[in-house]
Amino acid sequence: MMQRGGKGFTLLELMLSMTIMAVVIVLILGAFQLGVRAWEKGEKDIDALDRQRIVLDLMKRQIASMWVRVPPPSLREDEQVLLFSGDERSMSFISHKALAPGHKFGMVYVRYDVMRDDEGSAGIRLFEENTVFMGPYEDLRRIKDKDTVWILWGAKGIRFAYLTPESDASAGEWVDAWDAGEYGGYPKAIGISLQRGEDEAVIEVIAPILPEVVFE
Repeated sequence: MMQRGGKGFTLLELMLSMTIMAVVIVLILGAFQLGVRAWEKGEKDIDALDRQRIVLDLMKRQIASMWVRVPPPSLREDEQVLLFSGDERSMSFISHKALAPGHKFGMVYVRYDVMRDDEGSAGIRLFEENTVFMGPYEDLRRIKDKDTVWILWGAKGIRFAYLTPESDASAGEWVDAWDAGEYGGYPKAIGISLQRGEDEAVIEVIAPILPEVVFE
């Protein structure tokens, strides 16, 4: 009986080898895709965090540049909107510093509103107008969404807080809403708290308000 001089792969062995190789390639491609997605997500998270920190820093500067004044006795009721007002979700004031690129001169009326977008994420919408171009003061109480712009988004929660001035009776404390009549004048500082995710640390920014004034 004649014998073959060399041995080759059988069809079954070839099919098994190709199957194993295909499985290995799929696993490698899957791991590569997971790595790319994780890298892209990390890049997006870094970009979002950088933007949030930059915007918070700009807000801090705008708040610190607030126009602080004692209202004159002749101030009408409808002009009260020009004075500082704030609670956990909204804040309005006059500032010497503008955020909008088109407002390069003069003081601006500023209003921040904490709102939710269509995906349920918290953000801040900004309304800003040069004081020399403002219309009737009552219109500022009825600002429409189309007149505002998102400057911050993608957060789990955002809130404002206000530091009361120190007195002989008590030290200053953080409150959720500012009552000029109760606390006198303007807050000593304004705090902005932002949490990006459920398990992430809260970012806190504190803007001092100087000088202090007291309503006469």
